[in-house]
Amino acid sequence: MTRTIRARVARGNLALLEPLDLPEGSEVDVTVATVPTAPDLAAAAGGSKDKTNAEDLIRSTSGAWAGLLDCEEFERAVYERRRHHRAPVQL
Repeated sequence: MTRTIRARVARGNLALLEPLDLPEGSEVDVTVATVPTAPDLAAAAGGSKDKTNAEDLIRSTSGAWAGLLDCEEFERAVYERRRHHRAPVQL
């Protein structure tokens, strides 16, 4: 099973930002990909005033979210939650 989970570095260790559903003592392989910060993105775009560099940066990220979300399942879950949390109608 492969899953991408966000984490934050805290005191030299990775602090997971969401729970893992794994048995205690499980071993995993970890691949680290840093997420650029807003200042990093602005610097890459030439201080965010250079429109051409900003457009190139945006184009370079095209498709990065592809395959990370099952849109039909997400939509079904949203409507299901709405159905359960709808206030009762009083006549």
